[in-house]
Amino acid sequence: MPSPPPNEGLNDHPVDILSQRQGLNRKGEANVYTFMLYIHNILYYINIMTDQIHNRVAMLRTERGLSRKALSEALGINYQTVGYIERGDYNPSLDLALRMAAFFELPVEMIFSLTPLANLSQQVAALKARDKE
Repeated sequence: MPSPPPNEGLNDHPVDILSQRQGLNRKGEANVYTFMLYIHNILYYINIMTDQIHNRVAMLRTERGLSRKALSEALGINYQTVGYIERGDYNPSLDLALRMAAFFELPVEMIFSLTPLANLSQQVAALKARDKE
């Protein structure tokens, strides 16, 4: 008896093929691991396709005498994530950016920016000059 074709019982519709590739069984129940991996990959590609977010995390951390491990423990994240953020290899989520701002007691825009950040002493001088006007 010949074996049935691999897609027997499934439509050749792209959604059906994609569902089969993403670990869905015939009842449409997802393999949780495969689904989480799929979501991770989507978020990863969204992250690398967005512009780099510039930050002052390394400067603020060292200014306060904190190690990456100490900062990560205070924020509840992995210490490697701090390094990735400092180097610009990873853009923090909005939640993490806001937690960092709260931790450093600074507005989020003083830590993160879509454009390269100016030197802090230059920014303070500009603010003082503006206040004198």
